[in-house]
Amino acid sequence: MATLDDGVKTHAEAVEIVQQFYQLGFTKLITTPHIMSDTYRNTPAVILDKFQEFKQEVTAAGIPVQLDVAAEYYLDETVLAILDSDSQLLTFSGSYFLFETNFYSEPLLLTDFIFKSLTKGYKPILAHRNGMPT
Repeated sequence: MATLDDGVKTHAEAVEIVQQFYQLGFTKLITTPHIMSDTYRNTPAVILDKFQEFKQEVTAAGIPVQLDVAAEYYLDETVLAILDSDSQLLTFSGSYFLFETNFYSEPLLLTDFIFKSLTKGYKPILAHRNGMPT
């Protein structure tokens, strides 16, 4: 989806990428825009609205691919506040969600974040593991 984060910049580019994945044999795609309090101030409502528009564009282009939406959450106070509230995370396949952290050190709140996620029934998946120190 275009214009939500550092991904594609135009709707046409987003549809073209879906077409390319379809030509490679993919029949289901999950888009996961970033939610990050200081950079990508997306909300589930904004993402879901954009997703409906995006699905219509892909359908209008005649691409027979199944689309789903979730989010990639940055481990910061925003995602912790969501976990402390009754709000829902944008997940895929029921309860899975992507999260990312800084690449330089283990976040102080990582253990608490994982505990809260699991307690709420979520299954967190670390995105961008390749950038983490070993």
